[in-house]
Amino acid sequence: MNRSKFVTSITTGIISCNLNKLISMKQLISLFCITLVLLQSSVAIGQPTFSQFRPDAHAIGLGGSGVALTFDPSAIYWNPANIAFLTRDRILINITDSLRFNYFAFTKFFPPSLSFGISLCQPGEIYAEPEVASLALAYRAAPFFSIGTNVNFMRTSEHDIYTSFGVGVFLKSFPYHRATAPMKPSFWEWFTSKNMKDKLNFGIMIHNIPISYNERNYELRAAAALKPVATGPMFHFACHASKDTFSFHPGVQIPLFKKSEFYFGIQDLDPDYFAVGGTTHWGPFQMHLSYRALDSRIYTSLIVRLGEEEKTSLQKYKNLGTERLKEDRINSALSEYLKALSYQPDDSDMNFLVSVLKKEVAEKSEKIDSLFVKVDYFEKKGWYINAYTFLQKILETDRYNSRANKRLKQLNPELNKYLDKLFRQGVSDYNRNEIGRAEKIFKQIAAINKDHQGVVGYLAKIDSLNSNKANDFFYRGVGYYKQGNLFRASQEFKEALAFNPGHQQAQDYLQTTERELEANRRKIEKLLSDAKDFEEKKLYIQANASYRKVLEIDINHELSRKKINHLSSFIKKAVDDKFQRAKNLFSRAEYSAAIAEFKEILTIDPNHAPSKNYLSRATQRQEALAQQHYQRALTFYQQRNWDKVIQECYLTLSMNPNHSGAESLKKTALENSSLDKLLDRGIYYFNLKDYQSAKTVFKQILIKEPGNETASNYLKECERELASQIVELFNLGIKFFTDGNYEEAIKEWNKVLKIDPNHKSTLEFLQKAKERLRALDEIQQ
Repeated sequence: MNRSKFVTSITTGIISCNLNKLISMKQLISLFCITLVLLQSSVAIGQPTFSQFRPDAHAIGLGGSGVALTFDPSAIYWNPANIAFLTRDRILINITDSLRFNYFAFTKFFPPSLSFGISLCQPGEIYAEPEVASLALAYRAAPFFSIGTNVNFMRTSEHDIYTSFGVGVFLKSFPYHRATAPMKPSFWEWFTSKNMKDKLNFGIMIHNIPISYNERNYELRAAAALKPVATGPMFHFACHASKDTFSFHPGVQIPLFKKSEFYFGIQDLDPDYFAVGGTTHWGPFQMHLSYRALDSRIYTSLIVRLGEEEKTSLQKYKNLGTERLKEDRINSALSEYLKALSYQPDDSDMNFLVSVLKKEVAEKSEKIDSLFVKVDYFEKKGWYINAYTFLQKILETDRYNSRANKRLKQLNPELNKYLDKLFRQGVSDYNRNEIGRAEKIFKQIAAINKDHQGVVGYLAKIDSLNSNKANDFFYRGVGYYKQGNLFRASQEFKEALAFNPGHQQAQDYLQTTERELEANRRKIEKLLSDAKDFEEKKLYIQANASYRKVLEIDINHELSRKKINHLSSFIKKAVDDKFQRAKNLFSRAEYSAAIAEFKEILTIDPNHAPSKNYLSRATQRQEALAQQHYQRALTFYQQRNWDKVIQECYLTLSMNPNHSGAESLKKTALENSSLDKLLDRGIYYFNLKDYQSAKTVFKQILIKEPGNETASNYLKECERELASQIVELFNLGIKFFTDGNYEEAIKEWNKVLKIDPNHKSTLEFLQKAKERLRALDEIQQ
């Protein structure tokens, strides 16, 4: 088979395969290289020429150059870098006016950045040029830049074969995605801004660099295409230079209608080299027709766009990327989005998504690489379980990681041997009653093979042993908890969970114990801080009370015991002084004040017997005195002396707040008292800051006389003061509640309810406090 037929058969096969999408890009590149090697096996010495041929009607009509144009597959000849921007497969056929086929070209795009092209030309006798087959590859490095190369196989009329190649670069103004706008825009930022989209093209090509001959006669081509207005004319300026020649090729293309353009050009500003042409689009077809004055010939080029449209391909790859993201296949998703981006490089949303995915892929790759380093290390050491564990971690990060799956298959034989050896060691440890070591070994094996029959049986036996031990520790912990020894109870519950982590009762008790320990810790810290302040201020009684409260929480608190002993001498003198004052109050029949003093002494020294005796006597006498005032109130009631009744009832209630008879009698007397006296009484209570009683009186007045302005004003003041008291008492209750002192919190909130029985927040927190007290009682039973 001669070389021409060989080239024709190879290129025809490639086109057929591309059209049917049956060849991969790797196969295509391999075929490109094999063809190059085979065609160099027969070379000739000489110098072919291939500089005057113009392969397409469009370039001819624009003045004889297409170096900075990306419209059709003829770029394989003019500047192969340009075909990287042909995102839809195309075929070009060029025919002369004598209906002679003289050029065929095909390009195929492999998203996101690679393009392949092939062309065949038979210039004809008029050019005295060789027949040429060309293969081209182009790579789009950025939305605005590409590089490309072509390899040319030339056959002369003497049937000698020569090979050469060319290299080109292409640069176009196209928006470049940036995360942030530059502070001071440079030329580059301007060139790649949205306003400059597709307005400037630059191309440089070195053509006819020899491979199979020695004489160098390559051609340098440089061109620029300028389109100042998006819908206006495009100007193309090109220069071709070789060792012996230089030519200048200006041209302009002007849009006429929606799908047609008119263009003309001139070479070297010579009228003999003037050319003119036009183009029209119809569906997937594009037709170029041009005339050149030099040879008075008409040239026709037909371009056919193959495959699906760019918008369809764009949406297809976006959909594939979204599906891969849903499957958590980030690498594959990034690949699909990059393909989609190749069809619409200025899509800001897609650019942002790609930048995020690139970062995630890089981070995942870095993590996986570090895990593989550990896998290699453990495998070399023979620690196959560790190696297996890290391979699993890799698959958790990337479940489609083929390298990790392959390593797992390679690791399995050694791993199984190691597991058998490890199982025998576990059995030996179990028989020697080293249960902890045996359990650890069996769990290691189970992590790899959870269905291992021997391991399942031994772990069941160990679970039974551990369950019994866990129960022993649990019941001891409950005993310590009920004794109030929270610290020791916590230790026992932790031991129980060490043997049986799923022991629910131990978990519940431990949580409760830890909460109470933490609450006690905070209380003790606060009490110790208060005690320290009291000591510094020489308030020894208050300091002693704080230390005693610490001992109520933690009976073994050594610091508090030492401090109480240290303060005992100061406390004794203070207690003696208080006792003497309390006795004096008792002697003067000021029983309420005396009771308060005796109670305070007993908080300092709970075993102070004289105070206990006097407290009992004072309480009895105060009760008797309260009863005397109540009897007097009854006497005045019979006399209908309402003021005296009210006065005696208040005296009774001041000594015994829970005296229901006095409260009822007071209410009746208030209802029967005159308005003036009621007003005076209300003001009297108001001045005593007994706002609740004052409020009751003023309400009674307003019931009898709704327009009483004085009573109305005082009532508002009472409600304002009572509202302030509610806030103060409610917040104090919250403080006690937060510290875990639920009984004190309940006392404070009950005071709130005496003022406002319907106070919603108080009712809610009161219920919570009661529930927590009940829960604590149940635990302690």
